Amino acid sequence: MVKTLKGEHLCVRAQSSKIATSKWIAKKIGPQLRVDRAKWLVREVLEGKYKDSYTRLPKCANLLKSENPGNMVEIKTHERIGRQLPIFKRIFICLYAMKRGFSKGCRPFFGLDGCHLKGSYGGILLAVVSVDGHNGLFPIAFAVVES
Repeated sequence: MVKTLKGEHLCVRAQSSKIATSKWIAKKIGPQLRVDRAKWLVREVLEGKYKDSYTRLPKCANLLKSENPGNMVEIKTHERIGRQLPIFKRIFICLYAMKRGFSKGCRPFFGLDGCHLKGSYGGILLAVVSVDGHNGLFPIAFAVVES
């Protein structure tokens, strides 16, 4: 327990460290950085680039719709001239089971929450939720939209 507090700090601030020099840090974490870089290159070769994965979204959306016609999936892209691939703008997903669960077992109100995505492409992740019979959050729909 703190009994007294002296507000003035009298210690001298050190401008250099004799233990953790830049050479020492490079020696310690250098190999790990090389391993991480190699791991990302292998992942890129096997799975493709993040940028290319956006071209698969329409196929995934059509698959969701065909497997269950009650599913709602909407994708908005910006079409470009020529043979260039369209630019992804936003996606909205609401599965039929989520809609049905909301209408059958949730209280008749919902909340909207969002968070900013800090990756290479940014955007905002939005989630629509309600409260179920056990006072738990029940997801209804989600979307990724541009900032």
